[in-house]
Amino acid sequence: MEPTIPELLKAKYYYDRYNCRYFAPFLLLFIYSLLGAWIFYLVEYENEVEMKLKESKDLDRLRHHSFLRFLDLFQTKRDLLLWYEKELEKVKLPEALEWDMWGALFYVGTIFTTIGYGNIVPRTITGRALSVVYAMIGIPLVLAILSRFGQFLEHTITRAWLKHREKFKRAHKKTKKYLTSFPFESLFRTIPIWLALLFCISWICACAALFLIWEKRWTFFTSLYFFFISLSTIGLGDVVPDHPHMLILMFWLVIIGLSIVSMLLTVIQIKFEECLYNFMIRMQVR
Repeated sequence: MEPTIPELLKAKYYYDRYNCRYFAPFLLLFIYSLLGAWIFYLVEYENEVEMKLKESKDLDRLRHHSFLRFLDLFQTKRDLLLWYEKELEKVKLPEALEWDMWGALFYVGTIFTTIGYGNIVPRTITGRALSVVYAMIGIPLVLAILSRFGQFLEHTITRAWLKHREKFKRAHKKTKKYLTSFPFESLFRTIPIWLALLFCISWICACAALFLIWEKRWTFFTSLYFFFISLSTIGLGDVVPDHPHMLILMFWLVIIGLSIVSMLLTVIQIKFEECLYNFMIRMQVR
């Protein structure tokens, strides 16, 4: 049975009342992340297990060959041991599988945020093809979230800022003089650039301090550097956390941080428009 028009209007009322348009995309992205992680897990996990088994067999074959060589070259055991150690250095088995569900979830996060650290990559043709398709859907979804959530932050902080300014002006006796000193006061419809920039810097510092709780080997500067590289979507991959499970939290922190950056760019655009408009008015007055 299809929903009636009153039911649709009621659903739209609650959707607008609780600002679901700002938070529903986050739920959609979360479901999309789980779906993508599950798909890449199915594609890459078995291949990685086979590769690890092959590497283990190669290592066993190397040991067997070394043993036979040891029997043949017993008199030159020193040279044999040096050769053996040199060959073993070429074989480095990972301590754990990369393509478990957590690894797959981390990988899809590097795709839709466009960070791409490069420490985990698909090795199958199917996985690489799916990466292209997944990025074509995930990246626009994240961009839409950043735009919508950035607008939400800008509107929320601007309302709080304007209320604070009104209280500040009422608390001073020289209100009229204050108003006349700014003839285009009504045009200032957003927060100052320095305040938006302060929010952005504070978020990076707070996230850097948060990661120091479990990243014991990092300094604060290392954590700050890692989050700046991540937030700017450069993703060099030279610094990667030791706890992959916490990287999932990091992606949500990065998405919020990118929304703050989007808010900063919106504020800069509005301020530029205000300056241009004020300049045009002053030219007309003269």
